[in-house]
Amino acid sequence: MMDVFIIATFLILAATVVMSIVVDKLNRAGRKDDGDRLDRISRWAFPLGYTLVAAVIALKDDCKLYLAECLANNPGLQDEECVAGVQLIFCRA
Repeated sequence: MMDVFIIATFLILAATVVMSIVVDKLNRAGRKDDGDRLDRISRWAFPLGYTLVAAVIALKDDCKLYLAECLANNPGLQDEECVAGVQLIFCRA
């Protein structure tokens, strides 16, 4: 889980650098309004995206741990489902 989190963090931070370069190019090209609009969007989009990515990684890991425990405690288990988006876990024998 930690590897995925670190890679996701790196990619998101790299995207912020790219966005800064794009905004700078827009400003230098005389398109300050477009650069400002991109800045305003980035102020909420990047933190929201980062939070969502971190939550998905955490929920996915929680789901794996629960299913491993469920399978270990129920040797006759036929079917298991884990819906990470809502963290609803069904464990049926």
